[in-house]
Amino acid sequence: MSMISCKALTHNRAGTYPDSPDPSLRTRTYMADYERFFFGVVKVIEDLPRWQVERHEIMDGKIFATRRTRIFRFVDDIEIRVTRMNEHSVMLDVFSASRVGKGDFGQNARNIREFLGALDQAFSSPPS
Repeated sequence: MSMISCKALTHNRAGTYPDSPDPSLRTRTYMADYERFFFGVVKVIEDLPRWQVERHEIMDGKIFATRRTRIFRFVDDIEIRVTRMNEHSVMLDVFSASRVGKGDFGQNARNIREFLGALDQAFSSPPS
């Protein structure tokens, strides 16, 4: 059994980090105005199937959402952090955690990739 599949059986969280060994799960920087980007993120979540914005706090740069799995309707909690870097760029981190179970079989990482893919389409400039 590979390391990734073993980890998926014992971890029920995933997140983006600047030094993540998985390039698809690294902190991202976007060239965008903070407020426009923040509300764009909210819109992206609202448009994703089985995702729901629970609340957002623009002053803190936090967006809290949930995503339900298709078959068993398990709920995963998503936290998105938008940080203003300067007038024209923002940094984004995403964290996903399953509410039940000891392992997520990689679902939380897939949640993050699904969201980031939709976000990249909404903000057509590629992230760094």
